[in-house]
Amino acid sequence: MEYKLIKYIIAFMIGAVLWRLGGIHWKWVRRYILPFFITIYAFMQKKKYKVLIVFPALVYAFSKGYGTNHPYWVKFLVGVGWIIPAVILGNWYALAVPFIWIILFKLSNTKPYANIFLWWVVEVLVGGMIGVSYANI
Repeated sequence: MEYKLIKYIIAFMIGAVLWRLGGIHWKWVRRYILPFFITIYAFMQKKKYKVLIVFPALVYAFSKGYGTNHPYWVKFLVGVGWIIPAVILGNWYALAVPFIWIILFKLSNTKPYANIFLWWVVEVLVGGMIGVSYANI
């Protein structure tokens, strides 16, 4: 039990830090470095070469736009793209991530919640959830 908790904490931290770093300025960190770490972890867990398809799938998904100019259904589909490989690899709990992501996005853009759910907080939470989603494959 203790090992799993530590694994999830580390996965949350890696996901949160890399997602946050790739937020506004260093997008390549989110688009390439985070998918690389996730793919290496998935390969170590599953030990099957077909898992390597996770890398291009995540690079594509993490490169899709979801800003304020996009409708919420597009944001939701982008969020689904982030976790589809995790679901395929066996983590059905990851299906909660797009729903939580949309709620956090809405809260970060709605007064008075925007003062609580600052954008960097949303980035950290979403990145952390993505990290944990892939740690649980």
